[in-house]
Amino acid sequence: MTVKSSRFLEPMKDMFWGIKWLLTPAIVIVMTLIVANAIGITVRERTREVAVLKVLGFGRRRILFLVLGEGLRLAVAGAAIGLVAAAAIARLLQGLLSGAADPDPRVFAAAGAMMLIVAGVAALVPARRASAVDPIVVLRME
Repeated sequence: MTVKSSRFLEPMKDMFWGIKWLLTPAIVIVMTLIVANAIGITVRERTREVAVLKVLGFGRRRILFLVLGEGLRLAVAGAAIGLVAAAAIARLLQGLLSGAADPDPRVFAAAGAMMLIVAGVAALVPARRASAVDPIVVLRME
């Protein structure tokens, strides 16, 4: 960073600290809850299908990995769309703001990795619930 931009950003130092240490964890928690809710909805909607898989001989571990895999696919698709959009916006802002720094590719890599971790953690509870479905559910439902 040049001296000119350093003096320019100095008054915002406390705001950047708040974003880094307060806002970022809150965003991660909200992302985890949203992804867990989305995966939980798909699991609840397909309880009957999961029960049929159990009747057909799928074990708890296999069903657990199927649901976790679906959550990770959802995360990869969402992360790819989000990262491409963020890179485009960063490039646009770089063109609009004179002297703006190039977007750091490490930030995008860390964001993608964080999204995969969030999706894996968020998918654990719905995956465990899906793997614990009783096969008798097939007979109870219409």
